Amino acid sequence: MNRNVSEEVENLSRLNVPEKSGRLIDRARNAYWMAPMSGITDVCYRQLMDEMGAGVLVSELVSAKGLVFNSERTRRMIKIHKNPGTLVGLQLFGDYADDFIKVAHLVQEQGADFLDINLGCPVKKVIQKGCGSALMRDPVYLESFLTKIRRNIDLPLTVKMRTGWNEQELTIHECVAAAQNAGCEWVAIHGRTRVQGYQGLA
Repeated sequence: MNRNVSEEVENLSRLNVPEKSGRLIDRARNAYWMAPMSGITDVCYRQLMDEMGAGVLVSELVSAKGLVFNSERTRRMIKIHKNPGTLVGLQLFGDYADDFIKVAHLVQEQGADFLDINLGCPVKKVIQKGCGSALMRDPVYLESFLTKIRRNIDLPLTVKMRTGWNEQELTIHECVAAAQNAGCEWVAIHGRTRVQGYQGLA
């Protein structure tokens, strides 16, 4: 093989291998991350995206309460495929910080690199319990909620959120600050409000 070509391949390979030190985000394989989607990003889909070179893999949202109650179906949702080539996170939702703390060891045992908290789900049955995007309505409480979790788990903590509840209640700046103050590694943003759901401009 031509020497220049060999060096180029070697450099690309080096870029595609997540580093084991430094910031969590620096260990991502590349900037093309797979977005978590309910009912879609299961273990098989994540493995496929890993094989296609996705930079970061995140599970569909999983109930922290379901894991607390040892639901077999919920436990299957946190399975991670063997030997992933990049960072893998498991996304949980819930309204009690203690639930996340209780089940963090299950997430870690699966081999996850980080625990992601869903603050963006707009579905009625989720927000009625005070989960998902409902948590963005009180940034002060959100900071204490995230801080308690971060201080009591070993895994890095990340969050996914929306821009706010509606156009009159855009709390994104306050909630990002809350996540930063709590010690979260990063914030992923779906650029719509809860009221927009999946419609309209992002």
